[in-house]
Amino acid sequence: MMVYLKILLIVIAGIFSAFGNLYLKKFSIKSKNIFEGIISFDYELIIGLLFYFLNLLLFIIALKSVNVSKAYPILAATSFITTYYLANLFLGEKIEFIQIIGIGIILIGIIVLSSTVNQ
Repeated sequence: MMVYLKILLIVIAGIFSAFGNLYLKKFSIKSKNIFEGIISFDYELIIGLLFYFLNLLLFIIALKSVNVSKAYPILAATSFITTYYLANLFLGEKIEFIQIIGIGIILIGIIVLSSTVNQ
């Protein structure tokens, strides 16, 4: 598989991680404790864990040909940025101007890291 396809897998894995965060947050808001959710097979908990599993699966596939020192920052940054937007969109969490500047800096970092991936 081409390296850029592996980078795409990492980005998708980061997005899955962000959706996992969103569903686990929604679960935590309504649940009294995690054990209650596990016993009752709460759909938000299950969906959140499923997104985390898919995140791990795609990331493991990508690691076959991309160095972890270059792959993980892309995964973390993608997850971080996507989580900000999902939290704003679905949970009403506010994004401040300074955070937008930080997101821009993270995007520049992803571009630099992606352009130097050669394995």
